[in-house]
Amino acid sequence: MILTKYFKKMTLEQTWNLARNGDYSYFEEQGMPAEQIKALKEVCCLKTNAGTALDFLELEDSLTRNIYGDGTVENGESVYVFPFVEGKVIPDNIKEVRGPIGTQTSKWHQETLAQHALLVTANLYNTEKFSRSEAATLGIMHDIGKKYTAATNKRGEVCFYGHAIVSAFIFAKMFDYLDPMIAKPLFAIIYSHMFPKVEWTETEDWYTKQPVDNRAKSRRELLKFFDGNEKVADAMMEKIDLFAKCDQGVTKFDSDIEARIKYGYSIVHDSL
Repeated sequence: MILTKYFKKMTLEQTWNLARNGDYSYFEEQGMPAEQIKALKEVCCLKTNAGTALDFLELEDSLTRNIYGDGTVENGESVYVFPFVEGKVIPDNIKEVRGPIGTQTSKWHQETLAQHALLVTANLYNTEKFSRSEAATLGIMHDIGKKYTAATNKRGEVCFYGHAIVSAFIFAKMFDYLDPMIAKPLFAIIYSHMFPKVEWTETEDWYTKQPVDNRAKSRRELLKFFDGNEKVADAMMEKIDLFAKCDQGVTKFDSDIEARIKYGYSIVHDSL
């Protein structure tokens, strides 16, 4: 079973505390199998930086093997069948989506996960609002959870529901050697990076149909997370919005895209 179901209800502060404290009891309570918890720990306890994390994006590991099974090998590369979301019955005439680690091909993404990470790194650095280290770390880590949430939707397309929270959890634990003053803003952006495109655009609760203001809710969570500091909370809201604009997918490769991916690679390795 992919990780989406175990992470989707975790709040910003809860995700941070569980990861930084190395507390996996929550996942036991949510019914995550013991072998998956063990594999998740193995991944999260790796000590890495942006450079080694870039390589890790497209490598097989104990958790991918546990979630997707042993898969098959084609042309020397491990290939997996992505499970359908929440065990839904496979619709008629839709084949299961197969692909290697790092697959995210869809109408929004024709690039690999690693290429996407490098493109976002370049976009972030070009805003001049992020340092090399911040751009590299955010670019590489913001979608690392896609490795563990890949599934197919009703249309047979690859999707990654809940990947932002999984990415944030893994980042917070992998990079727990960072001072919290440095790590917490990066964590908050990773956790929230899909909100401007999804939650913040919603005007009513999908279940109750009552009006909602998810943007205001996120600001309240950030305010609490940063100890009531209004200035920091507002700055984080601006950076989350900016990140969402930099988080572009590739629908068609051209010389500009290829140059930015190459530039992102140099940013990552110059930041080490």
